[in-house]
Amino acid sequence: FSGDLTYYTPESTGGIGRCGTYIRDSDYAVAMNPPQYVEDDSQCGSQICITDGTRIVLIITETGTLLDRCAGCGYGSIDVTPPIFTTFAGFGAGRIPISWSF
Repeated sequence: FSGDLTYYTPESTGGIGRCGTYIRDSDYAVAMNPPQYVEDDSQCGSQICITDGTRIVLIITETGTLLDRCAGCGYGSIDVTPPIFTTFAGFGAGRIPISWSF
């Protein structure tokens, strides 16, 4: 899938992700866009591989799983916690074109 990568700080909004898990800003967590988020939460815990064409981040730890839904993200876009985002760019970038897969 292709879309934009943005970041969020889950602790600033209570820290509980859509999957019911507490998410710290320092975790490797991913929030899925609504059109691709399965409402029965069956995707919770899925591992996501994100690439910007030059670097790959394979989220393989339990703190790097799909734990949330990004209400403002369009199809193909995902929101991630700061440790993932800063692998690709500084916070000033705001939005980065990426591709990702399960």
